[in-house]
Amino acid sequence: MGAGAGSIANSKVLENDAPTSNSSSSKPSVPSGKTVTTAATEGDLSNRVEFLEKLIQQQALQLQQMAKALEGVQKDVRRTVSVMQYNILASYLGKNTQPWFLYGAEIEPEAREKIFKLFNQRGPDGTPKHKWPEYVEGILSPEQIQEVETQDAFFRWESRREKLVNQIVDLDPDVVSLVELDDHAFFGQSLEGEWDSVFRKRPRANSADGCGIFWRRSKFELVASEGFDMIDGNDDKGREKRDRSCLMVLLKWKTAGNNVAPLVVVSTHLAKDPYNKAQTAIRVRQVTQIMATLTSFTGQYQARDSPVILLGDLNARHFGEIRGIARTVWQIKGDPIHKFLWHATDVNTGATSVTKARHCRIDVVQYLSSHMEVVDVNPMPKLKDGEVIPNAEHPSDHFPVFVNFMLKDGYEKHRECARAWLECVAGREKVHPLSNEELRDAFEFFDRDRDENIHLQDLEEACFELRTNFHVDVPTLLLECFPDYQISFEDFLRAYEASLRTDRLRAVGDLEC
Repeated sequence: MGAGAGSIANSKVLENDAPTSNSSSSKPSVPSGKTVTTAATEGDLSNRVEFLEKLIQQQALQLQQMAKALEGVQKDVRRTVSVMQYNILASYLGKNTQPWFLYGAEIEPEAREKIFKLFNQRGPDGTPKHKWPEYVEGILSPEQIQEVETQDAFFRWESRREKLVNQIVDLDPDVVSLVELDDHAFFGQSLEGEWDSVFRKRPRANSADGCGIFWRRSKFELVASEGFDMIDGNDDKGREKRDRSCLMVLLKWKTAGNNVAPLVVVSTHLAKDPYNKAQTAIRVRQVTQIMATLTSFTGQYQARDSPVILLGDLNARHFGEIRGIARTVWQIKGDPIHKFLWHATDVNTGATSVTKARHCRIDVVQYLSSHMEVVDVNPMPKLKDGEVIPNAEHPSDHFPVFVNFMLKDGYEKHRECARAWLECVAGREKVHPLSNEELRDAFEFFDRDRDENIHLQDLEEACFELRTNFHVDVPTLLLECFPDYQISFEDFLRAYEASLRTDRLRAVGDLEC
């Protein structure tokens, strides 16, 4: 205690009674006690800075090590993406008085057909000629009309929209396509914590809905987007008729290097009435416009070899028929077209829309099977006999379609191309045409030693890996057709072109669904 007090006392003496070197000087001298204190402070600060610099260096090294570890994990783990297609039933269309609902009234098919005919009648200005209940009067009884009007609880937008958001959050997809979306502001705000989005409204003035694409912000970054309105023909005055739209985005993987191709996602909603054959021609016209835009869009952003997923309500019961007719149109035109038209594969889901008027699969997820494979598909909900949607559990007249994909690596894609070439040249099945780049990939798969020629041993090894089911010695028989028993790249192309006759292409008769 005494030593401590004496120390403090001495400090005060030094501070208060220190002599000055020149008493007449106008500038008083700096007390020696302050000099000691300042020097100590500067020393502590220097040590602190040195410590922090070492700490930053250690953290930077740890971050580098973590980045390398993450890169190694990314190489070991296959890249996946989950997608969801959902027609959410627009708020202005969600009414039980619409002719495809009319829940509460038992209606025979003939009677409902009459109702649809009256409902679809238009005046000279294009507006409906009959409002509710005019298009059902004389067909439904007053009691049935009253019952239809009272059964409207499950159609109310205020409760439906919350359930729709909850379904999206619960399924937690990486990419979402919402069609009949007429409240993008609400969905954008409700999902903004996890998803970014773009929206394209339908061109018709009295239709507020359109297509929206949402993507997980932590997984994807938007590179580009494009939306357009589809032309359905011309009216009697020569004016273009536009009713539907399409939206597409190019998404870059945030955790991938430049060697991983970005993902192309397309969202659309084609012309209505899947049971009306006359509407098929309009839907074919719309599909050809989508393919033309996809070709230019991917070409503009150097993404023609990117995986493509098409999500939408195609309003058609036979998707293969639409694709087949569209393929024939492009064969006749001869214009360049994206390979999606030829290579698209459809995910089988079962019925996606169940109402009093229809029970069918009209919502689709289509993808390039050469670039990705299906890992899992959520099964459609099971309904009791006579049960329809929307109801207390399902907030739309469509079920959501949820699919999980895994991307194929480059070697798998090359193997698919090689199998397609071999089937075309030596098989009998109908085939999809290969692009020039794909033909080169196929040739390199066969050319094992990369000497620009395919020999017998190359063919035998490749056929074994492809697990071909030919009942003859295909490698030997095939090489006998070429000079010097080897196949150059030029001969490889000629053999393919000679075998790719019109009757070998998948086209009008190719109903894949």
